[in-house]
Amino acid sequence: MMTYGYQIRTKEVKIIKVGPHTFERKGDLDAELIIDALKNIDNFDTCILMSGDSDFAPLVDELKARGKWVIVISSKHHISRELIERAKYINLKKLKDQILFSK
Repeated sequence: MMTYGYQIRTKEVKIIKVGPHTFERKGDLDAELIIDALKNIDNFDTCILMSGDSDFAPLVDELKARGKWVIVISSKHHISRELIERAKYINLKKLKDQILFSK
């Protein structure tokens, strides 16, 4: 099996009760992604972050302080101002033709 150098991280989805008959699913991997990036910081020159979450702004700052180039890929309406200000931003929609899988 070819892996192309990627590792897939998964996490069980939590179901959280937010009301009498209302539940929300939550499966954040923020902490795990930050730990992986910092543990492997000597193994890459460029970090491609596919998230628009401002929680990653401190990670971007740390990576840049250590000489890493950071590219953020996210959809236009789901990108935080903090990430736009800190990293090279690419709108996911502009990559559609390059990444679309078709049979």
